[in-house]
Amino acid sequence: MNGDIHPPAAVLSLLPGKKVFCSFSGGADSLALLLFLTELRAESFFPLEAVHFEHGFRGADSLRDAEFCRNFCVEHEIPFLLFHIDAPGKRQKGEGDEEAARRLRLEYWQKIVFNPENSLVALGHHADDRIENVLLRLFRGSNASGLSSMRAVQKLGRIVFIRPFIGISRQEIEAFLRARGIEQWCHDATNRSCVYRRNFLRHELLPSIKKEFPFALAGIRQSVRALETDASCLEETARNEFASLRRDSTAERWLALHPAIRTRVLRHFIQAATGENFVPDSKLIARFSRALESPSPGGLNRVPLRGYPAWELRIANGKVFMLNLEKNDRSAAVRWKPETEEAVEAGNLLFRSEILPPEQVYYTTDKSSAYFDADKMNYPLVISLWRHAEHMVPFGKTSPVGLKKIFSDAGISSVERDRYPVVRLPDGTPVWIPFVRNSAFASVTPETQRVLRLFALQEHLKHQR
Repeated sequence: MNGDIHPPAAVLSLLPGKKVFCSFSGGADSLALLLFLTELRAESFFPLEAVHFEHGFRGADSLRDAEFCRNFCVEHEIPFLLFHIDAPGKRQKGEGDEEAARRLRLEYWQKIVFNPENSLVALGHHADDRIENVLLRLFRGSNASGLSSMRAVQKLGRIVFIRPFIGISRQEIEAFLRARGIEQWCHDATNRSCVYRRNFLRHELLPSIKKEFPFALAGIRQSVRALETDASCLEETARNEFASLRRDSTAERWLALHPAIRTRVLRHFIQAATGENFVPDSKLIARFSRALESPSPGGLNRVPLRGYPAWELRIANGKVFMLNLEKNDRSAAVRWKPETEEAVEAGNLLFRSEILPPEQVYYTTDKSSAYFDADKMNYPLVISLWRHAEHMVPFGKTSPVGLKKIFSDAGISSVERDRYPVVRLPDGTPVWIPFVRNSAFASVTPETQRVLRLFALQEHLKHQR
């Protein structure tokens, strides 16, 4: 039914039961992709919706392309969404047109795809795009993951992007359209301008290479496939290392990682904290490595993140951690009524609660949970950072102990303490420091009828809410 179009099996296996959003510019590649998905959905049973981004770069021509896309979808009974994103007006300092448009599209996808676990975003990138991408990234000094970044299946944040045509040439795509009687599609005039580096590759460099080395393009495609295989192995190793390291993030463990793995673990580490698709550049990687190898005599190394002024990567007293500078505000406090509000966020933690009968309570020992007699608690609870000169009566004790000493006994340095919110009663009395110690207030006894369990999830586990 689909002629010579044969998408990767990894893409086809994802389609059944998922809602597919197709990025539809009106060009030959996205038009062919939308047609292909339209034909395929009859077999694979998935809802399909076309999304067009009008970037605001080309005035009336851009608006005509948007109208073409709308009319095509109306004719073929495909749901259609149009977004005017004004890339020229929202371009950030140092961004080119393509970079700004790419960033804004990703921001919009994060808003459009409201159920990412059951959705896919289909992009029309093809084999020729992949060759251009690998050359651009090669010139910028990318590693194997960067060189093979344009993949058939790619997850950015919580959104899964698919590229069914990644192994198919532009020529094959146009043949697919003509076989269906389609000879007209949108042509972006900027694609012919060599002001854009990608167009210089497409119209000047690659034709010259092909003329001198007829086998070159096939060779580049094969190299990218080999790089993707190598990168996938490194990335899987990095994911496993991250799963272990995030619970015990010591500088010693970071230093023990092979540099190729450390770079990829660092990406996971930063993304888990910021929630953003952050890719460490070579300067950040080099600075972080130097800080690991030669710690500051004062015991504190700060590594800022370019483009993310609210966050800082820190190394202190042998520990590596992320600090949110905006949340690190002692005046900020979160009020919480656990019996009516199941979850709240404070600092880098998500707090949740549940009321249980005593016989159903399973007491954990990892200090991520605290248990109280629900009928003896006072609300609302207040969550904020610790303050000097505060005291708490720890569970199992009868006399108050300074929070400073509680942190010290737990091996938590003064630099790290701002990462630990304190849960207090309405009068300000501390009752729990997550992952450190809980108080003796409202302890569970044999007479307790209802147990209030408070528990905290770290940043990288917040999706489990």
